[in-house]
Amino acid sequence: TQVKAEPAPYFSLTAAEGQGTGSNDFYVGRCFEAEIYLNTNSTNSNAADVEINFDNTILQAVQSDCSTAATVVYADGLFDTYPSQGNSITGNKIYLSAYNDPGNSTNVSNGLYGHIFFKVLDTDSSHVLSFQYTQDLTTDTNLAETDGDGSDILNSVENLTIDLIADSDDPAISSQSPASAATGVSVSSNVTYTLTDAMAGVDSSSVVTKMKESGGSYITQTTSVGSQQSTNETRYHQYSATVNPNSSIKTNSNYYEYGTTYDVQVTADDLGSPTVH
Repeated sequence: TQVKAEPAPYFSLTAAEGQGTGSNDFYVGRCFEAEIYLNTNSTNSNAADVEINFDNTILQAVQSDCSTAATVVYADGLFDTYPSQGNSITGNKIYLSAYNDPGNSTNVSNGLYGHIFFKVLDTDSSHVLSFQYTQDLTTDTNLAETDGDGSDILNSVENLTIDLIADSDDPAISSQSPASAATGVSVSSNVTYTLTDAMAGVDSSSVVTKMKESGGSYITQTTSVGSQQSTNETRYHQYSATVNPNSSIKTNSNYYEYGTTYDVQVTADDLGSPTVH
């Protein structure tokens, strides 16, 4: 839900896809998208500058992969040109400038000006992403009217307060097949399981599945990913996996050995100790 500031014209910030019980709850270890919106209130504008403050000890500006550090903002085409010299993320400041070609104007009720991804590094119950803004000042967040005198016509801004929360829930294995300690399993069976974590999510890039025969050594298996409920990028509320054991495990003409016990080990960065079934 986007929060509207009054009076317009105004800039506002909103966070997409809250991850906790509230729409602005986010967990350490995950990232979220912050979006910058502009409402011109029927005023034709031809240039804008945005400056946003954040605490870079608590939030890291990242690219859309949620891991690579970001040095620029994603521009969203609300204006004709977003010059590279006006687009930067430096320290704890975000800058994004834009202007229109001669004869063109921007007039929107709630247009997407740009967006940023943040990775949560630490907890903060009421962290504020705030515009650097002084009314009528043209050296911070401001808006210029088409055919105006270059003065700032921006009337207000709407900052964003978010809750950054520690993950207190380890991923759990559910819906596994065959069940742990099952007997009479078909020699042609695959192994399936689902990892779930409703909080920080499962880091799918770190999940490794291994198998061994009783008394043997663990051998890494190729794991195919099924249906997923995405949180952001490589993290998932639910991570469903299917393992078709390779020939090093299926020693009997591409089948399991009859009358043999097999152990399956699943590891992940945030799973804790390896889980064996």
